[in-house]
Amino acid sequence: MWALIAGVGIGVVLAVVAGRMIAGRRQPPGQRAAGRQDVRPPLAQTQTRPIGIMDHSTGEAYGRLLRASRGDRALAEQWIQSEQFRQPGLGREAAIEQVAARLQAQRKGPAGG
Repeated sequence: MWALIAGVGIGVVLAVVAGRMIAGRRQPPGQRAAGRQDVRPPLAQTQTRPIGIMDHSTGEAYGRLLRASRGDRALAEQWIQSEQFRQPGLGREAAIEQVAARLQAQRKGPAGG
């Protein structure tokens, strides 16, 4: 009698384990490994190589702006538009030259030291 109860109990346990294994295979891979997290660090930036001075078609001064803004073209455009706002009538190329010259002067620091 006890052997029959033990056999049925073992059979039920095996059936439950097999059912869970089959159900685990039917789930999408993202749900199956919900406990594991992606160990790859997020990308700091999408740019894969540094911007050189002549890696663009708009001139050397614009390249300096891109390098100063670390490749953020929106920030470089904001600087250009701010310069044009400060000096009405200033063309785009002249504004780029002036902003690049100002950034270069700031990088070098005061001449007197």
